[in-house]
Amino acid sequence: MAEVILKDVGKRYEGSPVNAVSEFNIHIEDREFIVFVGPSGCGKSTTLRMIAGLEDITEGELYIDGKLCNDVTPKDRGIAMVFQSYALYPHMTVYDNMAFGLKIQKLPKSEIERRVTEAARILEITELLQRKPRALSGGQRQRVALGRAIVRHASVVLMDEPLSNLDAKLRVQMRSEIIRLHEQMGATTIYVTHDQTEAMTMATRIVVMDQGYIMQVGSPIEIYHKPNNLFVASFIGSPAMNFFHGIVRGNKVELFGQTKEEVDPKLAEYIKVEGTEITKPIGHYEFALSKEETDALRESDDADNSIPEEIKAKLPLREDGEAREGIWKFVDNGKKTAEALFVELETFSIDKADVEYVRVDDNTILLPGERKSIDIPKAFQSELDPYDNEMVIFGIRPEDVRYAVGDIVDENPTTAAEIHVDVAELLGHEYILHGDYCGQRIVSKVPVIDNHSIRIGDKVKVAFDMMKSHFFKIDTEEEKKTLPLAEQGKVII
Repeated sequence: MAEVILKDVGKRYEGSPVNAVSEFNIHIEDREFIVFVGPSGCGKSTTLRMIAGLEDITEGELYIDGKLCNDVTPKDRGIAMVFQSYALYPHMTVYDNMAFGLKIQKLPKSEIERRVTEAARILEITELLQRKPRALSGGQRQRVALGRAIVRHASVVLMDEPLSNLDAKLRVQMRSEIIRLHEQMGATTIYVTHDQTEAMTMATRIVVMDQGYIMQVGSPIEIYHKPNNLFVASFIGSPAMNFFHGIVRGNKVELFGQTKEEVDPKLAEYIKVEGTEITKPIGHYEFALSKEETDALRESDDADNSIPEEIKAKLPLREDGEAREGIWKFVDNGKKTAEALFVELETFSIDKADVEYVRVDDNTILLPGERKSIDIPKAFQSELDPYDNEMVIFGIRPEDVRYAVGDIVDENPTTAAEIHVDVAELLGHEYILHGDYCGQRIVSKVPVIDNHSIRIGDKVKVAFDMMKSHFFKIDTEEEKKTLPLAEQGKVII
């Protein structure tokens, strides 16, 4: 068998401003089953094709069994590949499809027959050897594709999303078949998938990728329980991890829900420049000012969100006929005009303690919602002390949002809350509940107890298992520009 080593491997297509794969470094051990997983376009299949020799390597080095293979032809790399589309010859029998590659190698007929019949026995398709692909089911075709790879006795087997064309039941069955085959063959196996369930159930190690970069490498247990960053935490796990923005306050974290709202471009730009924090943008207006009004505007202090009475009369009225309160910005462009950027006064906050509650992205503003203060476990305190009075992202997996009974609520009383269920998915032995917590969507995975049914509209008391929670750093705009992708949204705990 063979080791596979990639050193600083990168791929850039002609005419593309960015790399499809960047700085890819990994040492794949002999007989290891490793899975590349990530969203569409992350570079996982491109990396696999570079290993296979189907794509040129733009930069870096590829070693297979200690041999530099950058310029070695695919047929001489000692690999076998299983494709998503099966790639069977429709006019050939199953036997001939499996034997085709061996015939090209001009192996003796007796050796070809021995390998094909042995692979067919392992795959339990002996009775199908004389059929043609059109007479086979999807699962049978996939077995034939696997058999064609097995007969090569390759030291490295590459699989590019081989199960994506199968239905759910067959995928589960074929997962176990592939694992069994790997144990029997002992070949170094590299498997590509976008399905994190396949990655978790099949791999000895997982490589999580995004935007052409490796985000984390580790065993399924490590990836699941110790995600390296926000992306890995959100990608691995089904349903996905719940996230809340929050401020660390000593031994507590104050969580708050957030909603996105589109705002006028001028208002968004003003918030960016001035650093003003608002919770309910209304719009902006420009209106002419007299000299007296201009002087009053210049002399007033906008830090207390006040608008001079002389100007307030010019502002649009609310439905009750009262003038709107709002924040304003004086525009000194020689036109004696003022620009009023409106918010409802009762929801406006310019308190320094609230400065980090709102983030603006282009013309979108995040509005803070309901807040809830929960205790930080003592075991986490020292790690979070450097982030006191700073905003972080709090993460909790659905299976760790549990019924608020017994030890879970005794140990985490401040996390307890009643959620209003608006979706209840029954999976036989457990429910996946969707509801609202702290003004934000939350998903909980709870067991079915005594055949008790949970329906839409029910209220369920839940609490967090805080010892299984995670905290992530929020990067500044400058850090986002300079930090490597895998270092962004870094896990704190």
